[in-house]
Amino acid sequence: MALSNFPVVSEAMVELNLLATELGQIALSSSMINDNIQWLMIVVHSFASESNLRVSLSLLVNWLLFISLAHFVLRPTMRVIVRTTPVGQPVKEVYVVLILLMVMVMAGLGDIMGVTFLMGPLVLGLVIPSGPPLGTTLVEKSEFLINQFLLPFFFVYVGMRTDLAALRDWRLFVTLQGVFLLGDMTKLVACILISLTYNIRPRYGTLLGLTMNIKGITQIIGFARLKKLEVHV
Repeated sequence: MALSNFPVVSEAMVELNLLATELGQIALSSSMINDNIQWLMIVVHSFASESNLRVSLSLLVNWLLFISLAHFVLRPTMRVIVRTTPVGQPVKEVYVVLILLMVMVMAGLGDIMGVTFLMGPLVLGLVIPSGPPLGTTLVEKSEFLINQFLLPFFFVYVGMRTDLAALRDWRLFVTLQGVFLLGDMTKLVACILISLTYNIRPRYGTLLGLTMNIKGITQIIGFARLKKLEVHV
């Protein structure tokens, strides 16, 4: 929870019109590094939690195959689509449909291979070139459906499965919230101290720390997944 997620921070920067600012660029770079650390921790934890060496090696091979698929197959494919699209012309509908279907395929493939279903769509999004013609077209085609239908239904689903009356151990709840608050405050103080080291105004360091503490849909998805797997504190 103390780590920053690149999709959440980048979406916040877009909404606040700070993407092209120096603060936005630093926040994006920092969140990308945070995401890499987070996924590395997930991989290390997956290996360490397996007592069987063969299973650990199999998981490592799956991770390597998954990343290789995205880098050596999907990324060149996306570049071919961009190169074959005439300047000023929209991307063909068949390409858009196939890429949107690929989101579900990558999520399922990641879940089957043991690299978590969240990794698939994230990697796919990273290999898609941003801006026109492909990135802009995908956003235009999918933004309305996701923001107006899929996200509200997901929030309703999470709300229906949330039972606040089941919270009886308030000491455990306060302890957990204290851990979250401590992680956020540590990040805020660290950003301020680092800004002073590089002669950046403390105000901008504070804004950077607050930006890096933004939480969003990825945290909700993570908690929903933990609840489905019946993982308890």
